[in-house]
Amino acid sequence: MKRMTFKATDKDGNEVEYEVIATYEDEETNKSYIVYTDKTFNENNNLKIYASLYKMNGENIKLFELENKDDKEIVEELIKEVVNSLSNISNW
Repeated sequence: MKRMTFKATDKDGNEVEYEVIATYEDEETNKSYIVYTDKTFNENNNLKIYASLYKMNGENIKLFELENKDDKEIVEELIKEVVNSLSNISNW
């Protein structure tokens, strides 16, 4: 299975490669969500993950901050689904 990646410039101006964990298209709001990681870990040794709204322009991706509480709730549900699916795979 090929991993989806993209490159973006971080707040310090460095180009960083990110790996896509999950995407979700909300048909009601016409918004696209992405959950991704730079494959680094925090001080508790947990994988750092990020979430954004996104739009594709050809092969280029443009990221936007989550706009409101509803966006954050949608992403939290998406992350829960990913974790549950990974848990099911590990129990297989």
